[in-house]
Amino acid sequence: PTRRVREQQPMKMKTPLGVSLALCCLLVLATRIFYEIPFKAISKGEQKVVTTARADTALDEMITKINQRVLFVPFPHRPLGSGMDAQCQWETISVDVTNDAIASGSEAYDMIQRAAFEEGVCIPPHPHLNISLHVFSTAEAIECLRYPKMVVVAGDSYTKQLFIGLADILLSTKLNEDKEMTDALQRRKAAVWAQHLLDVRHQKDPLFPRVQFSCEFQCYGEFKPFSSLCSRCINRMVEEHDNSVAVVGAGIHFGNRVEEINKFLDLANRTVYVPMPHSQIEKVPPKYKANAPEKNAMKEEVYTALLPNLAPQNTQHPFLDVYQLTRSCTMQNCSSDGGHYSRFVNRWKAQLLLNTLCEVVHH
Repeated sequence: PTRRVREQQPMKMKTPLGVSLALCCLLVLATRIFYEIPFKAISKGEQKVVTTARADTALDEMITKINQRVLFVPFPHRPLGSGMDAQCQWETISVDVTNDAIASGSEAYDMIQRAAFEEGVCIPPHPHLNISLHVFSTAEAIECLRYPKMVVVAGDSYTKQLFIGLADILLSTKLNEDKEMTDALQRRKAAVWAQHLLDVRHQKDPLFPRVQFSCEFQCYGEFKPFSSLCSRCINRMVEEHDNSVAVVGAGIHFGNRVEEINKFLDLANRTVYVPMPHSQIEKVPPKYKANAPEKNAMKEEVYTALLPNLAPQNTQHPFLDVYQLTRSCTMQNCSSDGGHYSRFVNRWKAQLLLNTLCEVVHH
């Protein structure tokens, strides 16, 4: 019986050493080809075929990207540049033909990141900012702002568009099929819809970021005094959560702007201030064009006067310098009316806001 059992056992075949070495070599070769093919496929025109060494570098970058976390930076957050340091040049970047940093594989970028590169980004040439700016994916933005953090956005129509841009990123979509908002009613409807979708996501997933467009009556700027009305509403909202932050932009609808905004900055808690955008005068409708140069001069005067009281000069008053990026946007599709900018511009404003509130760390 013992012998029969042994005979019924499956035979163990020994693989010759030469065959084993040959199989290992084939496996290594197949692996290198596997990682090289996708990068050869993206080369176009006169760009050189990506070598295996570059593919290996890209693979390392993907591994680095996996081994990173996105952290919320508490008040006063991360100061980005302002004034001359925030000047930038808009450009589009193909995620299929680009430099090593992006060539870590187009699949590593989500829809929001791909849209940003392909529609337009405005990165300042300042060495520090050029290195530190990050284009956030939806997952990264959610990780940074996840509840119990809270973001309160308030202010005029320009800031309402920033809120819609942030909603696009968090919801990984382009609300209303990315249609431009050409009047106040369309902006209001888009903001209400964005708020509804954000609220529904938060109800389904309690850790989803709590982002609200609020204090509209108090912070729009039509009612006086702006400084006390808006700051009281903002402080009431941010005091509900330890890691909450307010993002407020106003100035176009009230006079005595520099004094009122500086008062507001002193009264408001944990607030990032957003200035008025630069106007694209050639796009201003005919009935407003006569006053457009004067209004643009006013915007620049207010902007320049506020800079000493805003970050990075005054780190206690965080600042999102959208004035420079809108002044740099001279393409035909930047704006429909010269003052309110296109959806992709407002998503880039939201990307700069995320760079102010969040930090990518490697571990």
